[in-house]
Amino acid sequence: PAAFANGLFQAHASKHADGSIGIMLVNTSPSAIAAATVSVAGLAAGAKLPCVGTSYTYAAVMTDQDGPVMSAPIFSTNDTNNRVTVQVPAYAVVVLTFPKS
Repeated sequence: PAAFANGLFQAHASKHADGSIGIMLVNTSPSAIAAATVSVAGLAAGAKLPCVGTSYTYAAVMTDQDGPVMSAPIFSTNDTNNRVTVQVPAYAVVVLTFPKS
């Protein structure tokens, strides 16, 4: 479960029909950056989260204007811990995608 600053951080994960994984992280704090370590459970026995995924970040400009969607590679621990560390800016949504492992 996600916990941060009085419930201002939320997470949702999904496994898609093609076997890829999507994780949406939402920070509704107007001022605090949320530093999160996400652990992915429910993979097949012995499976690892792929080493490289993609991070898509949408952050508002000056809290009231639409900003661009930026993408960048994101790296997991690539071990049986199945973890990835990410920073979610204030008032932002970050979507992580990982291909089928």
